Amino acid sequence: MKSRLFLLSAACFLMFCQAGFANEESDVAEETSAVMMDEVVVTATRSAESIHRVPSNVTVITSDEIKKSGATNIPEILERQANIHMRSYSGNPSQSLIDMRGFGGNSPFGKTLVLLNGKKLNRPDMASVNWIQIPVQQIERIEVVRGANSVLYGDAAVGGVINIITKKGSRDLKTDVSVIGGSYGSHIERAGVSGSTGAFSFAATGENNSADGYRDHSRFHSRGAGLNLSWDVEDTLAVSLETVWNKTDYALPGPLTQQQLAEDRRQHGTNTLNDDVVSEHMDASLSIGKNIGTGQDVELRLAYGARDIVSNMASWWSPKFSSKDMKTFGFLPKYIFETDISGMKNKFIVGLDIYLETLDEDNYQSKDRRVKTSQGESKKESLGVYVRNELDISDHLILDVGARFERARIGGEETTIATHASLFDDEVTHRVNAIDIGLTRLFGKQVQLFGKFSTSYRYPFIDEQISHSMVAGNNVFNSDLEAETGKNYEIGGRFHGDRFDGNIAFFQIDMKDEIIADSTWAQKNLGETRHQGMEISFSYKLDDAIYFYGSYNYHKATFENGDYSGNEIPLVPNHQATLGLDLSLPYDFHLSPSARYVSASYMDGDEENSAEKLGGHSVYDLHLRYQPDGYLFGDMKLTGFLSLKNMFDKEYCAYGGYGSYYPSPGREWSFGATLEF
Repeated sequence: MKSRLFLLSAACFLMFCQAGFANEESDVAEETSAVMMDEVVVTATRSAESIHRVPSNVTVITSDEIKKSGATNIPEILERQANIHMRSYSGNPSQSLIDMRGFGGNSPFGKTLVLLNGKKLNRPDMASVNWIQIPVQQIERIEVVRGANSVLYGDAAVGGVINIITKKGSRDLKTDVSVIGGSYGSHIERAGVSGSTGAFSFAATGENNSADGYRDHSRFHSRGAGLNLSWDVEDTLAVSLETVWNKTDYALPGPLTQQQLAEDRRQHGTNTLNDDVVSEHMDASLSIGKNIGTGQDVELRLAYGARDIVSNMASWWSPKFSSKDMKTFGFLPKYIFETDISGMKNKFIVGLDIYLETLDEDNYQSKDRRVKTSQGESKKESLGVYVRNELDISDHLILDVGARFERARIGGEETTIATHASLFDDEVTHRVNAIDIGLTRLFGKQVQLFGKFSTSYRYPFIDEQISHSMVAGNNVFNSDLEAETGKNYEIGGRFHGDRFDGNIAFFQIDMKDEIIADSTWAQKNLGETRHQGMEISFSYKLDDAIYFYGSYNYHKATFENGDYSGNEIPLVPNHQATLGLDLSLPYDFHLSPSARYVSASYMDGDEENSAEKLGGHSVYDLHLRYQPDGYLFGDMKLTGFLSLKNMFDKEYCAYGGYGSYYPSPGREWSFGATLEF
């Protein structure tokens, strides 16, 4: 039986439909043009598509909105512009954890798929993506598609998909240089250049990002670069190469006890001075697109990713010093055929996703790495075939149907160095399929309503299938660990007007076999859980000088069987809200105050829902920017900003559980300037 929330959602949906049909007669003449909106979304359909035709709750964050927000990294952008809950254990943005649709418990890794120009960035092991490997000034837009997308993307697209699109070369040669400074010794230096000559275009960026950190022993330093090359060989053939590189080293301040938190929230945790990480990331993709006939396009994409992670965790009660070498190889061809069937517009997509991911890990006795204790080799091979068909049943009704068939093989071995004894040598094969059906109703140029049912799945990470327990000597291959699967129900709508834009969506996700770590860090299938909620967002342009925006999410994640049936899953806040204003001032200044609220949640390990909650928090930011329409002199343009984050110095924690707390930064200020020529 569906929950009362879902039934209420359906009733609201029907009422919206009734109101829309009442005005349908006056809108019929405009129905055909309704599908040609200015915004396009690539992520949701793996092809260029009007946002008005996509049966999902979608947010597109443009480069102009990123500039106006004052955000200096992607987690900040997602928090402010998309109302996505983020948290960081290290205190720096590189390894921030993401919570979409209530999948932010103690194992949020892999519940949201993160893409760079369509190529996945998620690591094969149980860890977050490196959010700062992509310089912010390189981003053209970020597309956020909430809800399951397993048919098109397979593994990990459970809570949603985030696709980061980088800039291509401009028609004219452009150069920009930025310098930013701020609290806690932070400073960022950026440079970029783009241009084109004939059919060839390029865009290159570089960034240096460093800070001492809010807490003791929380410094980090990041260096990164990106390159995008495009060549329109002829009218029907295009080639592009995209690469990003980043190296980040950061210290880990560790958790604090409640007493330590009260004494000094900026101190480092006990015995953490030898906890640190150095990670180097490189991602590249080569894409060849060819039009092979009327309405027929073929794309061949080769993807490569490399991760080198040197991690020292001396503070663990069983200290771990490891070096990981990860490689990802992808072959992603697809075919798109657009035609008319009996006068009805139809788009058919079929594609193949082949991935090989390897993880080689060496473990050492101490930080100096003189004595190796064990070594392991693991790999994950996946092969997925997907099809999707989009049919315009009429000028105002669109039917989407899709399916995916995928197999993944995960295997590995680990050997002790001293005795050459094998700890395990095994493999397992997972076979999971997914389906998707969506119906979109258009009412003129302004209103879209949709309903969607889909199934989703996530394979275990390599180091979930291979459990590295915190109990010494208890490293095992979890051959019984199953893939997570889910059923997803969603209805929603979108209104697009000259001054007002609004989105609303209701969802329910019933999951089976969610994977969670127990107190010894051994991985296990949790059983049945439910994630349900509502998402609302809006923007309103009062006039040329005043612009409002805001959003609200209600998420509730519960256990649906076992000892904790009916209880809420820890670390999932029920309420999140953002509210912001952009106000134009005289002399080309703009003032942008904003507020963000996150409600309380149960602490990690409190499945009984009986202990004190991790407190909620409200954070207020203020951003002032100087953005003239004209040029400083010649073809040079100077812009600048001054920002104050957490202006009232709110004290709150990103994480709490098992007697541990990770405090978030207090008040922070930053300022910067950009010269474009």
